Amino acid sequence: MLHVYFLAVPDFVGVPSVLPLASSHPEVVKRALKLKKLANDYTAALGGRTLHPMTNTIGGFYKGPKPAVLEGLRARLVEAIPDVQETVRIAKTLKIPAYERQTEYVSLKDPKEYALYDGAVYSSDTKECVPAARYREVTNEFTVPHSTTKWSKWHRESYFAGALARVNNNFAELHPEAKNAALDLGFKAPCYNPYMNNVAQVIETVHCAYNSVAMLEQALNLGLKEEKPTYTVRAGQGVGSCEVPRGILFHDYTFDQAGRCTAANAIIPTSQNVNNIEQDMKAFVPKMLPTMSQDELGLHMEMLLRAYDPCISCSVHMLNVEFID
Repeated sequence: MLHVYFLAVPDFVGVPSVLPLASSHPEVVKRALKLKKLANDYTAALGGRTLHPMTNTIGGFYKGPKPAVLEGLRARLVEAIPDVQETVRIAKTLKIPAYERQTEYVSLKDPKEYALYDGAVYSSDTKECVPAARYREVTNEFTVPHSTTKWSKWHRESYFAGALARVNNNFAELHPEAKNAALDLGFKAPCYNPYMNNVAQVIETVHCAYNSVAMLEQALNLGLKEEKPTYTVRAGQGVGSCEVPRGILFHDYTFDQAGRCTAANAIIPTSQNVNNIEQDMKAFVPKMLPTMSQDELGLHMEMLLRAYDPCISCSVHMLNVEFID
């Protein structure tokens, strides 16, 4: 919701930021803040704080939420469903640029559920999965002379990670209400328009809202019991992967006999997407240049970058576009 309302929507309605919308469309901004606060409170209840959860530990949690807190979240989520559906309506009004480029889409995949936390690493090119432990075969990080960021590629020159990749690869596992939202938004998997990543985020929000209500009800019906996590310290290496809003994330840690971390490797989705963003830019400019002014082209290139939902600092940096005769 943070990305859709505060970074993407202003682009599509022709304002430089969300601030002018607070005056022209106060109900939209209030809805965005309400949904954002709900997400923050959800994270704080389960993770101990709104950003970078800290209550989770090996084998469980240091502190679990009280049933009354979960019941309160469930009630607020049910109350927020109309706001989520209104977000779908707003997304339906956005004029998405007609630009497509086929690429490889990489995400987790689990036949039992819409893969966010569990599953193996799936490629839309091969239609096959590999375990997270083989992540280096997926990311194949390399450097280029003009960038300080490591780039990634798998079966072709680049790949896409994020909401669009997840919805493309896991459409069948979406909640029925999310599938209805996709139909309403004109989303058909596979979708090759990178701007539609914003639409895919809205589809995922619908899925997560309904799915969260169901999971909270299940937890409340089963009951909660505090258990002290137990583990044995030993040397070893562990690799894990999960989906975060921006795409697939890999973590790799090595520990010695005393349980000290001696090596670590984290590959975040923004760095995985940098290569694909550049390939999109290279294809976008010659295709769109005959139909757009230079100002329009610069704006749409910024929108294309922001469509990937890069980390906040990357998303607000302006592009310096130089036209050469």
